[in-house]
Amino acid sequence: MNARTAARLAAAPARIIGGVRHVECSDCGEWQSRSDIVERADEGRPAFFCRRCSDIRDTQPGAGALLPSLGAPSRSADFDGARRVLGGDVYDALVTEALATLQPGETVGRVLAGRLVARVAALGSGEQSARAVVALSLLGYEKLARELAARVGAIHVGEEDGELVVKAPFSEAFNWEVKTVRGSWWDEARRVRRVPRSAKAALWSALCSAFPGSLVVGVRGLAVARVEAS
Repeated sequence: MNARTAARLAAAPARIIGGVRHVECSDCGEWQSRSDIVERADEGRPAFFCRRCSDIRDTQPGAGALLPSLGAPSRSADFDGARRVLGGDVYDALVTEALATLQPGETVGRVLAGRLVARVAALGSGEQSARAVVALSLLGYEKLARELAARVGAIHVGEEDGELVVKAPFSEAFNWEVKTVRGSWWDEARRVRRVPRSAKAALWSALCSAFPGSLVVGVRGLAVARVEAS
């Protein structure tokens, strides 16, 4: 580490954890000790990153924009729910990584959340990315999960005047299925599909059939559209 980097590191905002000075990663927001922090240019200016986020930036150009700070969780973590969404093998591997890097004063939930954010950045779109975003919301980081959903692409279902308002990519399969739902109609002015709230189950079935593995953001939470095995 050269003298200029050392001086910038000494002047950076820090937190003392276990008697050791830690600096916050500019991407994922995790606090890292001096030996685990890397300085690199970010939009032409020097910034500090944990080694994982630095590696992601090397292998996934532009991924840094998908790595916002974690912030504080809005509720307690549902670890069992996160495991069900991710699948046992993926969840266990991420927890093992989180425990290996856990620093004094940190929680497993927060470090695991950081791993999920990095996973979304590395994967981009797709079912595994969608599952990671849902798991992040189950760990209590609902606001961040919704922010990531907007960045990686998601189907949005809102509620207005007793109707479900669906904003989704064009799909002939979805249009065909949802047209059979009694009371559904296309809102040309807003470019959204409207479905009676009473037809929620039919709408979900149509979404799962037409967009399997997609991330769906609703008023009450996030989910992955999937066709249940018969």
